[in-house]
Amino acid sequence: MTSRCASCLRGGDVEKPTHWCSDCSEPLCGDCYRYHMKSKVSTKHKIITIANVSDLSPAVLNLSYKCKIHPDQSLAFFCPSHDMMCCVSCIPQNHKQCDQLITLDNEAENVKRSKFLQALEMRIQETKLKLTEFVKKKNENVSVLNDQKDKIQKEIGYIRKSISDHFDKIENQLYNALTRAHDLCHRTLEEGIEQIQERLNKMDVWHKDIATLKENASDVHIFTVVKTIQPLQNKQEAYLNTLQDEYSKLNIEFIGEEAWRHLIADVPSFGEISVTESNPAKGKDYLHFKRNNIATTLSEQLIKIPENRIFNFVTAKLDKGTKIRSGCFLADNRLLLASFNDTCVYVCNKDGDKKKKIPLHFKLSDLSFFDKQHVIIGTGSSIRTFKTSTLSLGECISDSIRNDVISSANNQIAIRSPSGTISVLDVTGKLLRELKVRSYGYITIDRFGRVYYTNNAKNEVHCFYPNGSHKCIYRHERLKDPSGMTTDDAGNVYVAGHLSHNIHKISGQGKKT
Repeated sequence: MTSRCASCLRGGDVEKPTHWCSDCSEPLCGDCYRYHMKSKVSTKHKIITIANVSDLSPAVLNLSYKCKIHPDQSLAFFCPSHDMMCCVSCIPQNHKQCDQLITLDNEAENVKRSKFLQALEMRIQETKLKLTEFVKKKNENVSVLNDQKDKIQKEIGYIRKSISDHFDKIENQLYNALTRAHDLCHRTLEEGIEQIQERLNKMDVWHKDIATLKENASDVHIFTVVKTIQPLQNKQEAYLNTLQDEYSKLNIEFIGEEAWRHLIADVPSFGEISVTESNPAKGKDYLHFKRNNIATTLSEQLIKIPENRIFNFVTAKLDKGTKIRSGCFLADNRLLLASFNDTCVYVCNKDGDKKKKIPLHFKLSDLSFFDKQHVIIGTGSSIRTFKTSTLSLGECISDSIRNDVISSANNQIAIRSPSGTISVLDVTGKLLRELKVRSYGYITIDRFGRVYYTNNAKNEVHCFYPNGSHKCIYRHERLKDPSGMTTDDAGNVYVAGHLSHNIHKISGQGKKT
């Protein structure tokens, strides 16, 4: 608010104001105040002392009564049909068919006791409470993350004490990964809290302004303020609705390796630091506002598989205590499964019967069907072929690329390294492409050379096209933690949701790009 009398300033004088005219939205000195009260035009204006408006925000004090379409005209009418204020010039231009135009004086009468002012105050208060609740949840999440970090550090320390000095390097790497994950979560939550707090501060100002105006301002002034704040409040409610729908609690999890107790030399890491999300707010009685659904560029389906086409068996059927890292179908519809805790692969039918164990001298990181005679396998440090006709090792394709996920199609092999790089090779081991990804997820390649990968934190599927372009092609509210992918000859992509317990089919990719 200006510290000078507005009327005097227009005449070139400088006087300190003592009063405020709510109808003119201007400060007045003592002389101008007295003239204002005597003038026939302004004798009914609501005038209060400067002290009574000193706490109002500048946005409210500086509200203009001028029409935005016709700046030389003052707002004089309210149109219920358009829910907007207008001037005399607006009527023939935009309100010819509106037969319910009301003067601002009549519409604003008794606004202080009106239901819509009470409703606005209630909405502001309710939104503030809900946003404050989210601040509390995020602060609690920060505390939980700290506890999880301490717990995981103790577990890592226990493992470290049980092995030789050979693991010093990977222990430090794991601590660093934990710190990065924790810092990322902490930073994400702090940023979210800061954004919410900014909105709370705005609504505190609105709430305070309305309370002050109800006691001191004119009806027209209050009505103008209400109509100014309402669209801003609508945006706050839309933001809260989006926050409620998309809010996920961050957690840090530690996935430990078990084989270190038996075969220390072959263990590449203590485990992994991963950040997971859970949504404890779902199903609670929160405010529900309209939201804009995220549109995908592809058509999508949730795959429903008939019960008679589902086959399953426990892995103990293969060997007691065995765990499976990955697998694929062979040309004869049998399964080839890579052991997680042993240096071998298993061949069996879809029920786990007619099994055969093939010993190897290394553990597999992953495997992928290549053609009727071959499967591509990864050892963590090399890429080889596995001959399905003899169930024996084939040629070495590359011994210089670290790998933990493999996919192949149409004589191309896509490999994800622990660092997040995706390499595309041909069958001779020649490097065709090298792709950098920001997220650490699953990959697959289709027969057109398109490489897909998942962003597990955001529940998204991305695609690298052969021409070098890249984009996010899919996200869905019912896809949670995408943890496996494959493609078919038609270009469809199938994604398994680990936490959502479903399979998504992403179609629309049939034409070569």
